[in-house]
Amino acid sequence: MHKLEPEVSEIKHEINAYLKTQLDYYYSLLFNGTEARNTGLSWIIRTILYLGGKISLERFPKFMDPESVKYLLEATTLEIEKEKMQKLLSKFVCAPPQGAATCKDLSESHCSKNSRNEESFSTSLGQKENLKLSMTIVMKQKDEEEMKLLQRMKKINEKMKELQADEIARLTNNYLQQSLHSKPRKYDVQIMLIALFGEEQG
Repeated sequence: MHKLEPEVSEIKHEINAYLKTQLDYYYSLLFNGTEARNTGLSWIIRTILYLGGKISLERFPKFMDPESVKYLLEATTLEIEKEKMQKLLSKFVCAPPQGAATCKDLSESHCSKNSRNEESFSTSLGQKENLKLSMTIVMKQKDEEEMKLLQRMKKINEKMKELQADEIARLTNNYLQQSLHSKPRKYDVQIMLIALFGEEQG
């Protein structure tokens, strides 16, 4: 056992070194602010969080003001929650309701017993009706849970659109104010839009 400890320690060291290298790479991508892809810089933030890293203000591009950073963090949080909701919904679509197979097996079992024993016919019919009722309750609960998830998804999408509209309006107002006062622009608006909302939006 003691002979393995140095090997385990070395493996842990290699894993930590690899994670640090990965984090440093994504931190540099975030700081440069040019790898926006289709979702903006939020994909980099999600990756950093997945790797166990932390996000702080100094990690963001210099052309971003605190308000844009706040927007990006809020939007990323909503995207993560949306992904969780989508995974839960996919389980409802792919998986049968809990207890459904058991009810079916029990129902078939009762039918088999009925064919062999006519005296228990009325009792088994009652049991089958109870099983059908239980199945109906299970399906209703599944539908209610699925509906709650869909409603939550709708609220998330609405919140994301609201956040984006507010940030675009704020950036537009800032740009107009700078133009009116003939002040030099602190950042390129196109680069900012791509960093926040992705290449397609930019």
